[in-house]
Amino acid sequence: GIIFCGRQVAMRGPQLALGVFAIVVLCGVIFHSDSQQNHLRSAVRSPVRRAGVLSSLPCRTVRTQAKFPSEVRPLTVLKGMGAVLVASIALMDPASAAVKKAAPILAQNAAPMEIAMDEEHGMDGMIQRINGWDTDKNGRISRKEFEKGMQDYVPHELSPGQLEQAWQRIQGVELDRRATDPSFAGNVLTDAQKQLPQPGQPVSLPTDRVTSNIPKSDGSYYQYPSPQQAYNAMVRKGKDPDIYRAKDFVSTHNVMNERGWNQVLAYESVTHPECPKERVKLAKFNGDYDGRVKGSFDRHYWTVSRCETDTQVYVLDYFDTKKFDEITMPYSNDDIEIRVQPEPGTPAAAADMAKHKKATGKVYGSTGDFDFPVNIPDPYKDS
Repeated sequence: GIIFCGRQVAMRGPQLALGVFAIVVLCGVIFHSDSQQNHLRSAVRSPVRRAGVLSSLPCRTVRTQAKFPSEVRPLTVLKGMGAVLVASIALMDPASAAVKKAAPILAQNAAPMEIAMDEEHGMDGMIQRINGWDTDKNGRISRKEFEKGMQDYVPHELSPGQLEQAWQRIQGVELDRRATDPSFAGNVLTDAQKQLPQPGQPVSLPTDRVTSNIPKSDGSYYQYPSPQQAYNAMVRKGKDPDIYRAKDFVSTHNVMNERGWNQVLAYESVTHPECPKERVKLAKFNGDYDGRVKGSFDRHYWTVSRCETDTQVYVLDYFDTKKFDEITMPYSNDDIEIRVQPEPGTPAAAADMAKHKKATGKVYGSTGDFDFPVNIPDPYKDS
């Protein structure tokens, strides 16, 4: 109540006098009414009633038997507090601005976080603020980082349900935003829209794509992103890429993935020679910075389908052998070492790594030990 009234003094100064006057009048009426009821109750409890002569006395005599009560009844206090709250909200803050200011999660209209964000920062501004909560600088906001940021940002304690509601709302907004991001795998854009240049892009980039030698589970082959798509992805991740080397980057990226796949096939040939390499497929893949070993500038998880019966997740770590700094990405495969091994903790990982170590002396395969030749076209080399 004190916090609420304090906000009113700051926000609704011109209406303060009217609100105080109305509260005083309303409280006076309630206290007076309750006092009258107390008088009657005292009279009813008087010795006159016990003597059985109440009905023979005039009404005015009965009322004058009672003194003013010496204490305020609890019901009176509750009535007064209720009146103060109702009058404060209704007269001093008719738009409920202070309620929204003090508790954005609980504001009305069933969209509490959206109200607070739109009024104070705008949704884009709020997304930027949330991006600033990325304390480990890995390019994504974890649930732990989000909750810490919310606790610092919102000026009151949030319940677990309110945090969950805010988290789901932000996730929804982010997915809606990324649905039109050409570099996001879950986008809903057409193939032509995915190749759209960035605003103010100084030069055009090729939009043709190269088909890889990496088979999918359905028998088709993966396609590599075009230079335009790759540039879009790097911009989104905050890499500040050199647009004039985008084609070189894509060529390096394509060869790097072919080298990684060759290492997976080599590992499989040692640990599972019963399955021919033609029946080893890449079921799915994703990149992730979390858990990288020291010196690795990137990490991928590739789920391999083996002879349509077994699957195994492989971890691929990428090392810059001629590291320049923390930002610059290598543009030559001569500077990139790729290490491949089953993901530790998966059911068959320990057995496969032990088998590989017995055969090669290491639990992982590496391009530093043997790098297979890559046969893939490079249409961007001279364009």
